[in-house]
Amino acid sequence: MPPNGTPPDLSLVFPGSDGRPLVFPIPEGTVALGRAADNDLVLEDPSVEPHQVVLTRTGDHLELRGLFAGTTKVNDTPSQKIQLKPGDVITLGVVKLRLMKIAATKSGALKRGETRSLGRGGRPTRAQRRDEEPTRTGTEAVGNRTTQRMPGPDDVEGKRARERDARRARSLARARQLSDEIMHEDDFEVVFERLAGGFLDVFSADRAVTVLFEEDGINPLMVVERRRDGTAEGTGIAQEIISRCLQVRSVIRVAGGYQGLGGLAAPLLTESRALGMLYFERVSTPGAPLGADDVHLMALLTNVASLKIAPLVR
Repeated sequence: MPPNGTPPDLSLVFPGSDGRPLVFPIPEGTVALGRAADNDLVLEDPSVEPHQVVLTRTGDHLELRGLFAGTTKVNDTPSQKIQLKPGDVITLGVVKLRLMKIAATKSGALKRGETRSLGRGGRPTRAQRRDEEPTRTGTEAVGNRTTQRMPGPDDVEGKRARERDARRARSLARARQLSDEIMHEDDFEVVFERLAGGFLDVFSADRAVTVLFEEDGINPLMVVERRRDGTAEGTGIAQEIISRCLQVRSVIRVAGGYQGLGGLAAPLLTESRALGMLYFERVSTPGAPLGADDVHLMALLTNVASLKIAPLVR
């Protein structure tokens, strides 16, 4: 055992902005890596995607699974799913992380969710700045008196930012769980049911629909619909949405009755044909406008679903 009393353990080692090595001990379970602040290990480099890979650890077994975003390599070989071993070098964009068994010192170890700048002169990340800022609400000493300050515009905006980050973290966690659920399911009907139900949570949707097409890649063969209110009413997906989505062959926004709400639709594609379509809509969810994060998550889940469903329906 090393002098500091910490036994060597699986860790990711990579250079910080000051050139010194940073050590991230990999915990049991699932760990997300990417540029966004809601990852377990935040790599603040423009070449890294907001949500790029997930590591799953069970004892000494470690698996990397790409989220089909950005360039991911293991030992200079493009990889989306691979078992890792000590000595392997993971490259995300231009950032290189070496997997090692190492006893992290107190000063060199990163905690789960902690962020450090990479190659940016030690400039703190947004999450670090938020943690280091003093609280601006509550009581304030004035002479021998204590007065109560009312929250100002900066306080309100900070609260909204924290709420957005919390929602984003919940959505990403549910998306990871949903991805794992469908990847371990071999019944395509159950896959479509899990996707429809999962979308209600991932996207705070009021209604979600999954469609399997016939061999022609156009006409619906099976439609699964789930509603947040539990009703069984089924209206499917409007034909104009299906036609537009198949024409664009990508995620599309669907306008709603409330500003910032509406929905998203995405086709399930193989090289030869369209397998089906995923869709959700919001009509009454307050304070949760659709944004780029929703589009990104929709694209990731659609890619995972296409890869899973294609061999099941051929």
